[in-house]
Amino acid sequence: MKKILLILSFFFLGISFSYAQEEIQFLAVLQKNYPKEWKNPSEYVLEDGYLYQGVNYSITGGTHVYADASLDLEKYAGKTVLLKGSFQKDLNRILIKGEKVPENYGDEESKMQIRSDWVGEETGFNIGHSTKEKLKQVSYFQITSIEEYQGKISFTQKGKTVLFIFENQLIDISKAEVIVHYETNGYGKPSPYYETVKIKNLKKGKIFQKTIPLIVKIKAVKKDKITCSMRDIVLKYQSGSVQILVQKFVSGE
Repeated sequence: MKKILLILSFFFLGISFSYAQEEIQFLAVLQKNYPKEWKNPSEYVLEDGYLYQGVNYSITGGTHVYADASLDLEKYAGKTVLLKGSFQKDLNRILIKGEKVPENYGDEESKMQIRSDWVGEETGFNIGHSTKEKLKQVSYFQITSIEEYQGKISFTQKGKTVLFIFENQLIDISKAEVIVHYETNGYGKPSPYYETVKIKNLKKGKIFQKTIPLIVKIKAVKKDKITCSMRDIVLKYQSGSVQILVQKFVSGE
């Protein structure tokens, strides 16, 4: 495992998006968005004090997804899906203006102790609020089709380990990564710690599997060892018209 100790946001994952109209395939987990979430809220209050409806779903890595009303996304929520579509920029293009809201909208959520890597750049610590200028920089994935992934992807917790299995039903893959996110315990402010497992080559139809520890110990400046507990695992890959970004949250405590 390649070991990395950094204080980083989730964008450590390093997927770079192209905003051309070229259609790509994206393997990810479809997630439901909700109002006043720290990341990927389903609505925003803008400078004029009005509430604007955004999108109701996102995919791993914090990218909103947008689809025509003819596509029923609800039945895919929480599932690993294969999306086809293209990346677009400027969330203002798809916002729907609603009603004026009280000035204290989002105040309770904003008063909580929040780490900078827990919030989206378009809201920061002012939860539920943004500006048109900030939303111009927000990308979204415009879906043309969606289906549940037919290959096996599983994260099975057994004792003090997680067995990760990925069955590749896409294309021949080289240089994919499994990024394991841990959080430090019992020493100052918790910080993220990452370990990376390399998948050098995985032919279509083949299976990759790896047993990963829920808890690891790392060296520290003021202590001999720091204990770190697993928080999530991400499968990441990008090449041409195929991208993979599948995340599973895990409790390592």
